[in-house]
Amino acid sequence: MLERRHFIITLDGSEWTWESVSRGLVKSRACILSGGRELYVETKVQEGMERVWYQFQDGGKTMVQNIFYFPNLATTKPVASCKRHFKIQLPIGSPTATKT
Repeated sequence: MLERRHFIITLDGSEWTWESVSRGLVKSRACILSGGRELYVETKVQEGMERVWYQFQDGGKTMVQNIFYFPNLATTKPVASCKRHFKIQLPIGSPTATKT
């Protein structure tokens, strides 16, 4: 079953609480880095921390997602990580679509 949710995410580093279907209530914060080329989101998960960086490459055509999980707030080395690449394809006529 797919459950759709709508969130308003503040990008100024302030913390918000939301409910995850699998994790329950969690706290997150997000901010924009590198002059708008990166989005950083961190989420407190039980005793640990999930840190996610979204980087935009190829003039905004590719988004790279780097996810790291730290078992506690004091450790500097993640115990799990994942890297995914997404091709961004905006609809024709979109204000941010590439002009041809």
